[in-house]
Amino acid sequence: MAHYECVRQEDGSILASKVEFEHAEMEPGEAKLWERLIPKFKDADTLSSKPAELHILRSRYKIVPIKEAQDYIQKLGESLVPAHERDRQPKDPLKISFRFYLVEDKSLEVLAYPNGIIIVKSELFDTLENEAQLAFFQSNAIAQVVERDIWRISQYQKDARILTSAGATIGWVPGIGALDAPFAIASIATGEMFNRYVDSLADQANRVGLEWMLAAGYDLREAPRAYKAYVLKNPDQPEYSPTYDSYQADKNKQFAALRSNLMAKLRTTYFQTTTTA
Repeated sequence: MAHYECVRQEDGSILASKVEFEHAEMEPGEAKLWERLIPKFKDADTLSSKPAELHILRSRYKIVPIKEAQDYIQKLGESLVPAHERDRQPKDPLKISFRFYLVEDKSLEVLAYPNGIIIVKSELFDTLENEAQLAFFQSNAIAQVVERDIWRISQYQKDARILTSAGATIGWVPGIGALDAPFAIASIATGEMFNRYVDSLADQANRVGLEWMLAAGYDLREAPRAYKAYVLKNPDQPEYSPTYDSYQADKNKQFAALRSNLMAKLRTTYFQTTTTA
């Protein structure tokens, strides 16, 4: 692990004024968290046509009952896992065994659990335009796991004496999605500082996700296009409805901001790649 203070240069490079290295290890609390998040499965009920369910703590997900789709999601996810993580030995305590599940849900999210469980929502298939866009969302979620975002957020909360309750969701975080983990914000004394910290992790997940997406051979220009695809499918005011949806409008504004942020990253860091692709 490396902690650094830096300034980003105009060409996208980073000029560091201070760098501190820390040996990566599995902390006892983090190991217990992984154990608590081991998934449990409930078999499908053929008589009532109920699909199989995936249970993680208090969260329940209906698994899409199409083996080919599940295999596809798993294969795509595995192709995006960075080489340094794939190359870890099975007995390495830091080894993350990524498992990807396609679940029935009408929201544009991919949820990341600290122990490598990645939940892909079925709405993505109805909204996104191609595999590269789906790869961006999955790569972003993988980055959250490898960068230990949930654990770091929980420790930040603990240090700030923020009360948490088990089995809830932190909430939707632009650029990260819903950080579905056993922590919920009950009170934030240092709310602005916390928001900046979470925003920094979201920005990092985007940056690292783009890097791994490129390494897997995908066109980075599809990452910002993914947010535009959602807005086009979910306008503020649907064509056949006179009702203006303020919630949808706010979410579209957030996605527009995310798209702008990603396009800025492409211009500063991947200009040569995206202009010659």
